[in-house]
Amino acid sequence: RMYDLSIGEKYLKERYRKFTERLNGDDFRAKWPHFAQRMAYLAWTDPDNPPEQVNLRRHFKEWVQPYVDDGSDYKEVTFYRHAVNVSELREWKGW
Repeated sequence: RMYDLSIGEKYLKERYRKFTERLNGDDFRAKWPHFAQRMAYLAWTDPDNPPEQVNLRRHFKEWVQPYVDDGSDYKEVTFYRHAVNVSELREWKGW
């Protein structure tokens, strides 16, 4: 819970939350390639098995007013597919 965190921890966590909230919107599509490449960098742990593609997805459930839980599942939509630049990742990792 945010109220249990120190000021410094709140700043870091809220800053990250706001970034991911805004990244999701179509207005920020220019940031998607950079974000996807960064996620590939963070996920790559085996030098012999580089990531080839990153998919950014939205997860949501549509609600109708008044809200009635009809048992329907959350929907998942891939809104961006990124072909990973492996040579750039190798350079970043120093591999």
